[in-house]
Amino acid sequence: MQPVTVTFERIFDVRQGYLGIRGMRTTFGFENSRMRKEEACVRGFPEFRNGMTVTLLLGRNDDWRTIIGWVDHANGEVTAPSMIPPVATLIIAGCVILFCVFALPAADHRVVSPGLLPLFAILILNAWAACRWFKARQMLNAQAAAMKQADG
Repeated sequence: MQPVTVTFERIFDVRQGYLGIRGMRTTFGFENSRMRKEEACVRGFPEFRNGMTVTLLLGRNDDWRTIIGWVDHANGEVTAPSMIPPVATLIIAGCVILFCVFALPAADHRVVSPGLLPLFAILILNAWAACRWFKARQMLNAQAAAMKQADG
């Protein structure tokens, strides 16, 4: 994850849409005196304004399509997508696995066990996504706290 401080001097081509089970996404372009980015992307429907200075967190270095969230320098507000979809999937997959393991002891495990492999994969991927989100949120909150301390 890469933190980058940038000013959105001009924001253009804001497009909001749904990614199905993956939630909402906003794609936009911006420019300032140092750069112009045609297609930046962030999950959710955050609010933008021209002249906004933010420290944002890129999921992959120099990949503006992987914005995780940001801290607004004007008010220290942290903007990051909700973690509800991956956590909900994590809980549901965990419950199904527990049900299959404990509530179906008389079932033929040669039939049930292969069916659990995709659920274990979903469980692991969502746990990884949740850990990554919590780490990003901690980084953004630390940045916001440092900005507030510098102002105070």
